[in-house]
Amino acid sequence: MKAVKESKGAKILRWNIGLLVNMIILLCLYQCFQVSYDFAYQIFGANSKSQDASLSTTIVVEKNDSLLEVANKLELLRMIDNKYAFYIRGKFSGYDNKIKPGKYTVNQAMNNEEILSKLAKEEKENEDE
Repeated sequence: MKAVKESKGAKILRWNIGLLVNMIILLCLYQCFQVSYDFAYQIFGANSKSQDASLSTTIVVEKNDSLLEVANKLELLRMIDNKYAFYIRGKFSGYDNKIKPGKYTVNQAMNNEEILSKLAKEEKENEDE
């Protein structure tokens, strides 16, 4: 049997489709790396939600609250951007078992490390404020 020769137009089309597929794969890889970098920066960077220290609120940490529950409360209060980045930062920094129950005032100018440090200390605010 004779091999069927591919026409020049079919070769060009196949090459273009291959190029397009490779470019889509590269674009997906780029997006994955960008998302990974941004998430790692949220974990390890000294970033805060805002530079405005006047945007503060009070958080109540209960006795049996886990670090993820505290992170969820902070995210709902809009004090942090990403509860998972806060949680991982707390785990890596060793704060997961050091969070003390109490009432704390935090502001958007505080970064994750500062909030974790405050929650791990015994600096509770008075309940009558």
